[in-house]
Amino acid sequence: MLTIRPIAATPAEAFRLAADLAPYLARAARRAPDAVKFLEEEGAEALHARAISDAEAAGELETLEATMAALRQAKLSHHIAVAARDLSGQADVSAVTADLTHFANTALAAALKAVLRARDLSPDGLFLFALGKMGAFELNYSSDIDVAAFFDPDVFDGGSGEAQMKANRAVQETMRVLEEQTGEGYVFRTDLRLRPDPSSTPPAVSTRMAALYYESVGQNWERMVWIKARPVAGDIAAAERFQEMLTPFVWRRHMDYWAIADVQAVKRMINSKAGAALDDPAPDVKLGPGGIREIEFFAQTQQIVLGGRNEYLRNRKTLASLQALVAAGAVDGPVAEELSEAYVALRGVEHRIQMLQDEQTHRVPEEEERRERLAKLCGYDGIAAFDKELHETRAIVSRHYSDLFAEEERKTKSAAQGNLVFTGVDEDPGTVSTLSSLGFSNPSRVISTIQNWHRGKTPATRTERGRGLLTALLPDLLMAMSRTGEPDTAFTRFTQFFEGLRSGIQTLSMLVAEADLLEDLVTTLAIAPRLSQTLARRPGLLEALISQNTQEFPPTLDGGMDFETRMDEVRRWQNERAFL
Repeated sequence: MLTIRPIAATPAEAFRLAADLAPYLARAARRAPDAVKFLEEEGAEALHARAISDAEAAGELETLEATMAALRQAKLSHHIAVAARDLSGQADVSAVTADLTHFANTALAAALKAVLRARDLSPDGLFLFALGKMGAFELNYSSDIDVAAFFDPDVFDGGSGEAQMKANRAVQETMRVLEEQTGEGYVFRTDLRLRPDPSSTPPAVSTRMAALYYESVGQNWERMVWIKARPVAGDIAAAERFQEMLTPFVWRRHMDYWAIADVQAVKRMINSKAGAALDDPAPDVKLGPGGIREIEFFAQTQQIVLGGRNEYLRNRKTLASLQALVAAGAVDGPVAEELSEAYVALRGVEHRIQMLQDEQTHRVPEEEERRERLAKLCGYDGIAAFDKELHETRAIVSRHYSDLFAEEERKTKSAAQGNLVFTGVDEDPGTVSTLSSLGFSNPSRVISTIQNWHRGKTPATRTERGRGLLTALLPDLLMAMSRTGEPDTAFTRFTQFFEGLRSGIQTLSMLVAEADLLEDLVTTLAIAPRLSQTLARRPGLLEALISQNTQEFPPTLDGGMDFETRMDEVRRWQNERAFL
């Protein structure tokens, strides 16, 4: 298995060597020579502490411009300190990610404080959550930060009618302070899209709107997001009350069949079946097969299913979660140990990839010269051993991840080859590739439409059961569309049909249970566009495709039927005849 090794005995020497290998670190040294001097004289821990102190003080400066400049200078010192500690082996991956997150916490809080003071606003009732890796104290070296902003409309700005507008502007300005590219660089790229229904909601979401959203259409992937959520800036007490209110949504004491099935189906969609991708010489160590995401998902899916009844499993951090799952008897000790070792190694590679250019990338460079520099940053003499051990590590992760829900995997006959991921807010690159290979000319349109279905924006998916059935259906549905030879047309017609349904449980259940029915429906819609509206109005007609036994002549009508009932029977027979 891959092992990250120190490249020098002291932080100062490690940074000097790394600056010759990583262009970003060389630029940081040129732009902050005082930080390098401080590192050599006082040490990396002292430099990190100074950077945190400088970031905190930035929130007290008189102008936003001064705050922005101070935060950017503090970031350079911080990056130099963290790289030096990491590359010399004086900090393990947990300490490195904690240091990175500590600075992000401080910078975000300072930025919000400066903005609120500039706008003469109190923080009461306005609060920011760190989500994802920031929430779990697991930030990577050049990470963006996932933030969700909420406000209590009865408290913020004294409950005025302008509370929404002022909250929006304060949040947007805070993000600008951090992410705007100036002559001194930027502090963090920020992402507000993990808030409820980001395509329809403002940057700052009212607590009332958020509560209604999570109660009615919150999805399992959002529950996973909230596993790692942590109040970080603004009115922390109000944030803690809000998070406590969300506890029943995140941690269910009783997971019904459809909730569990949805988690399992999401896992199957994320799982790439293209095993050859493990041989990619330039893999994505986060998103690719055998990558960091698979380890995180391995832990989170089991936390979601079991954590409602076992509070010990409610842990934000991946490594701690794996150990908790072992203690709970949910994961074998050797499996958790191998996944933990792989996680540490892959996060180390990820950090060093990002040290090269300060880019939010997780992919090993394709060019041999750049990959050799990466290997040296990881403590290897050359790329042969590095490539071999990286492949072995990813293969171990892939094997354990594939064993997750193994019984359900054996029951699944989906022929989809590659990722089909419609959770979250980003387009999954693997899903774009898979849809393209299936013949869809505009994968982004397909992804956006399906994401809206998952958000309950059509009647058929306004219940959790409906969304779970949709998740289970999607791989086979998209494959059936591909087999028509006109997947774009098939998708458009199915969308018209699906979004016209008044309720989708019965229809989705039939399509999940009857593979032949799904195939017939997709083919029929592709060649007969008018049927999409007819079937949406009369989904019961689908049963005729299952039985294929529609009578040649009208049914014999029971003499006890009243006139309207008899007419309904005749109309039903006529509709089935027309349909078939």
